[in-house]
Amino acid sequence: MQYALLAEAFRLVDDDIASPQDVDVAVSQGLGLRWSFMGPFQTIDLNAPGGVKDYFQRYGKAISRVIKPMNNKRAWTPKTVKKI
Repeated sequence: MQYALLAEAFRLVDDDIASPQDVDVAVSQGLGLRWSFMGPFQTIDLNAPGGVKDYFQRYGKAISRVIKPMNNKRAWTPKTVKKI
């Protein structure tokens, strides 16, 4: 997972979307603080009243639109959501 985050950080800087400092701040002052005591799936479970399934019903399409230009070819499938 560290390499996936690092690859995305490189992409953000390379595409002039964010500076290296912006990426460091976003991770260390944003996700890093939260993820130091709960993982990403625990986080999304708390972000929707009905848990993970509700989260993907509410936000899955929007997330897919955001990540599509990032060449992430994996779709949000009910099978994966159920595993989480």
